[in-house]
Amino acid sequence: MRRKISVTEQNIASIPLSWLTVRYGQLKKQLRTTLTPELVQESSLIATYMADSGNGFDDFYAGAEQVELNIPQTKKEEYVPLVEELLEQYFLNTKRKRKLELDLETMQSQLALPAMTASYSGMSGGGGPASPIEAEYIRKEQRMTSKAQEIADLDIEIEEMDRALSRLSSEQSELIEKRYLVRYKPYDYELLEQMRYNRQKYFQLKHNALCKIATSLKII
Repeated sequence: MRRKISVTEQNIASIPLSWLTVRYGQLKKQLRTTLTPELVQESSLIATYMADSGNGFDDFYAGAEQVELNIPQTKKEEYVPLVEELLEQYFLNTKRKRKLELDLETMQSQLALPAMTASYSGMSGGGGPASPIEAEYIRKEQRMTSKAQEIADLDIEIEEMDRALSRLSSEQSELIEKRYLVRYKPYDYELLEQMRYNRQKYFQLKHNALCKIATSLKII
């Protein structure tokens, strides 16, 4: 899961220092063979953030190399914001996948309409210029292929978290779903009241669920 976390201006402040060092070390290695604007921008963002935070750049890079070699371990109290970010990304990915599947289903039904089939059957087959109807048909097929590929890519992103969530108890699963896998995220005190748990049970459930997810994803 580590490699799938991209550092942005919006999330950098919530990512633990040890994970920033890991990501920076990975970026430095990637940039040796793949020089893209996205990788350069992310690397520069992390370096600037660390410099502005008062951390020596040389010490920071040395720390990145050590963490990449698994010398220090991530402190358990640091995994929470990372797991929460991964849950948010999982929610967005599953939401995007459902929309793509509905779009694909609609497009497939449209292509199967008798009027379209009848029109398509009369198209030129001699390799000449495509008619407007044929060109539109081809464009729709290309869009369908693109959507199907995006769904396949999202499946890969979703699969790992699916496995982690499947290991939760029913109570843990319900809490995680209501707290993180919704459009409007409730505060803990709101959900605590809604689920009718006492404070100790609620936060123990939440802690255990996040810890189990982090363990499943090999974050801790």
